[in-house]
Amino acid sequence: MSLNILNHLALAYQPIWGAQRQLAAVRLRVRALHTESVDAAHLLQLLSIERQPHTPPLLVSFVERPLLLQALAVSPQEGVWLELPDDAAFATDELRQHILFARRMGHQLVQCGPLARVPASEAGNGAAPGLYLLDLWPEDVAQALRSVADRGQPASQPHTRSPVLAGQIYQNIGSSALAAHCLDDRRAWGICDWPMDDVLHQHRHQPIACDRNVVLHVLRAFEQDLSMDVVEDRIYLDPVLTYRMLRMVNSVAFGTSREVDSVRHALMLLGHSNMRQWLNEQLLAASLEPALRPVRHAMVLRSHLMDFLMDAGREHDLRAEIHITGLFSRIDGLLQEPLPDALARIPLSGRVTDALLNHHGPYASYLDVARHMEDLQAMGDLPLICHTHEFRLDDVNRALIRMLCQVKHNPV
Repeated sequence: MSLNILNHLALAYQPIWGAQRQLAAVRLRVRALHTESVDAAHLLQLLSIERQPHTPPLLVSFVERPLLLQALAVSPQEGVWLELPDDAAFATDELRQHILFARRMGHQLVQCGPLARVPASEAGNGAAPGLYLLDLWPEDVAQALRSVADRGQPASQPHTRSPVLAGQIYQNIGSSALAAHCLDDRRAWGICDWPMDDVLHQHRHQPIACDRNVVLHVLRAFEQDLSMDVVEDRIYLDPVLTYRMLRMVNSVAFGTSREVDSVRHALMLLGHSNMRQWLNEQLLAASLEPALRPVRHAMVLRSHLMDFLMDAGREHDLRAEIHITGLFSRIDGLLQEPLPDALARIPLSGRVTDALLNHHGPYASYLDVARHMEDLQAMGDLPLICHTHEFRLDDVNRALIRMLCQVKHNPV
């Protein structure tokens, strides 16, 4: 076994979104490049050490069965859950014994599998041992959506009963209507990943407004006379607010004599009074749309991961550029226009636009690695991607762990 186990792993993550569309947990997929060089207990201990009190639970999903067996055999770590594979119902006696032992020790276990395989009597309120990560089969999806449509029918007419069980986690949810049904109507524990494409498609006819909660969060920072670092970090919580601020301060109406390509520079030019006035103007049309919160937050998570990958330290301008690169990498979906058109309206460093538009330059490698760590299907390519971009695999994995262990359920 290697002392530096992060050299022998490929990691990827999926956010799990709760009823308020806040970050309820994070699924951390773990693939061993060399099983004999990895000790699951060591990894779980590392995750526990890095976790903060405000960190959402980490649902650790081991690809390799030997690592899962190791994890089930050690003492549970606070806030670290274990995912059981889809075939657990048909598992070997060895795995079943490990699962029973892990339950007795107090592990929070989450069983993965299709909804059709779970007896309704076994699905509790989300507490162990009845927490599942479920897939809906096509017939389950159709029945669930029929139950939503039937709500508008008279009470005298027969209504379709939804198959969605309360208190569970669901994955591969392709539509915003189904996600809302699971979370709001059936009180699901969470949705693993989020149907971002469908949510953005619902808003395809006009740009998406700033997030009202973030705007108020920034205003409170001014009221409390918090530092410029805090104000800047709060603005970054909404890609649309960040974009609009840069566009406004570079407009003809503002009349600046030079291009402003950073939030920090914009704050210094605007001053407290002008900034508060502009924020109050944004409130007039700001959005409280719940389905958009995971869309925005996922962009923020990407930008934070790129921050940790670069580890710019005190180099504020460098950190700001890499952060903007991650934050704006998918902003075309929020602005409802092609990315080249959106970026043409604000002055950005050539390093940022090179990465976003040409997949070239010093920041492109960080963006490429971040994208692969968001994709459970592409995580097998992570060692090759790191080698191509001359990243150390252990540094990349450590950056992801530190990012996930410092995020909050709700940053606002």
